[in-house]
Amino acid sequence: MVTAPVGAAATKRVGTAVLTEPDTAPETDPELWRWTEDLLDHMRTARPYLAPELTLGELAAQLRTNTSRLSRTKFCS
Repeated sequence: MVTAPVGAAATKRVGTAVLTEPDTAPETDPELWRWTEDLLDHMRTARPYLAPELTLGELAAQLRTNTSRLSRTKFCS
């Protein structure tokens, strides 16, 4: 789990992306960090973004999760 001082944002580097999560955000669940890492890994290896008609539902199915959990993942590059 990534920790940060109170009032600071927690950040974690995964590959070339930097995951940023404010410590006041409701999404401080370590499980969401794992899903975000899984999403980034899937994007690098399977490259689903190359499918022009890709939907959130299809991407969630590829990751074996639901659209609600997938849409809660956060990252910036």
